[in-house]
Amino acid sequence: MWAAPPPVRRSRLPRIIAVVVVLALLAGAALFVLGNMQVPDAGKVVFSTDKPVAGQSSGCKVDHQVTSVSAGTSVYATYIFSAKQGSDVVSITVTKDGSPFLPATAMQTSDTQGYNCFADTSDLSQIPSLPFDAGSYKFTLTSGNNTISEGTLTVTP
Repeated sequence: MWAAPPPVRRSRLPRIIAVVVVLALLAGAALFVLGNMQVPDAGKVVFSTDKPVAGQSSGCKVDHQVTSVSAGTSVYATYIFSAKQGSDVVSITVTKDGSPFLPATAMQTSDTQGYNCFADTSDLSQIPSLPFDAGSYKFTLTSGNNTISEGTLTVTP
């Protein structure tokens, strides 16, 4: 009689490789989804009476948003872009009651490149060269020929 052959021990290496490949694919998919998630208020200029903290990113989330303020009230703009910005120059234009108020002005590329938003720490009511009196102000940001963010703030007397 012949003895039964010894059981064949299968290598665990193919199973380990398969698990590593699946985990790598799942991690890649998760990074893709997170990297391409829409930012709340994408494409909008939003205003708040809360001063943003310089150098601190809050994930483009603006608390205590306002669309109207009384003249003299401290108000701050956060520019939330429709997409993460590259190295193109972003320009801001402001109209008041439909008439030019601030001509196209280039923003610092260091403030926009690689970001989804930019929180301006300047109090709009305190800029001496731009008297912020009663009216409807429309803020428009462009990159190339594309509008990437816009919003309107009403200032009442």
